[in-house]
Amino acid sequence: PCKPNYTQHHGSKRATSFTYLGEEFSVAKIKEIAHSATTTDHKKSVNDVVREVLLAAISRALGMYCEEKKDKMEKVKIPENFQSAMWVSLDRASPFKFEKGERRWGNEGLGVCYLSLPIGVKSAVDQLNIVYHRIRDLIGSPEPLLANKLQALIALLPYPIAHFLWPRVTDKVTLSISNVPGPQAQLRWPVNRDEDLKEQIPRSGIIRDMLFFVPPVYDIGIMASIISYNNRVNVGMTTAGEWIDQDDVHHIIYDLVPRAMREIREGVASCKNTE
Repeated sequence: PCKPNYTQHHGSKRATSFTYLGEEFSVAKIKEIAHSATTTDHKKSVNDVVREVLLAAISRALGMYCEEKKDKMEKVKIPENFQSAMWVSLDRASPFKFEKGERRWGNEGLGVCYLSLPIGVKSAVDQLNIVYHRIRDLIGSPEPLLANKLQALIALLPYPIAHFLWPRVTDKVTLSISNVPGPQAQLRWPVNRDEDLKEQIPRSGIIRDMLFFVPPVYDIGIMASIISYNNRVNVGMTTAGEWIDQDDVHHIIYDLVPRAMREIREGVASCKNTE
């Protein structure tokens, strides 16, 4: 209901914004929130709830944005949920554990599944719980693997056929979400791959931060990205500029996501204090 009818082409306007969430919401601080959220349910993993906290914050921020814009959206009903495509790794091994020899790059180990993100939920704690349980329901699902094989099949088809199938696959999706839990130790750029790494350290540059963006394509107008590295968390969003312009996406990322994180933190703390 909230998704406009448009198709992006080469050269379409896109808007991009990203922010480092700061020491207030470092990986360690988010784990504290997650720990508080798991004290009443010992089946929950702290590391899993870190992901859920960030996804709940993004869905809450989008809900706030819709609420702010509802007066300008005539005859448009704000939905209770946004259907998202959540990208997941089919490889259980960490992508940051490199073995000797050449590493093959590609999407062979990348899957995707539908995740319905709650938008119209007033309670931040309820929103976190809904996200948590919806992700739990996807565990063990064959959907990511089937999506991986379907993407490979479409890629093999002639362009006219693939172009015809694409909108019928993506029409259900309003936003795409990628969450990359990076290494929690400081990394350096190697100078020479054939030289001993220890000898390179004095001459190599420190990697202070990591970011990545995925441009919106066709009728998927919101691409959200989360990456954590060395106790830092960065959140980014790229949107279809005709739908959510640069000022608005900047407002979502810089103002609404941190506000949503604070509401989740305060809500979890309040529930813990009333136990």
